[in-house]
Amino acid sequence: MKDQNIRNILPAGIRFYPDLPRKDKEELIGAKFVLQDGKVIDDWDSQFGTTKFALLKLELEDGQQFTTLCGGKAVVRQIEKLLKFRKLPGRIWCFLNKIASSQGEYYLLDWPEEPVEKEKEVEPVTASG
Repeated sequence: MKDQNIRNILPAGIRFYPDLPRKDKEELIGAKFVLQDGKVIDDWDSQFGTTKFALLKLELEDGQQFTTLCGGKAVVRQIEKLLKFRKLPGRIWCFLNKIASSQGEYYLLDWPEEPVEKEKEVEPVTASG
């Protein structure tokens, strides 16, 4: 059997915005983008066994649109939840984060913590004269 790669296989069986270019997820780490759509592929038979992955349609801040594939369990779960709650298709600002843990590295759709504005102290109102 001849080895195949995902770019050769996907156009034949899975159609997900076929007119858009594809980018590798490694190119997206730390880049801010809009997640526009997603699709989870269950029960994909590969040389490593049956797996699950997510196809994502993204748009960079400059308006460039493309798709990417992400097989990380955390990202797949995030996309499943967004689809379940009908947030996709939509426009969700995020970035792809690569996180190191004791069990290895994993990917996560994330957003940096926004600075929280401290509540301004309010002077008590007093009744005058």
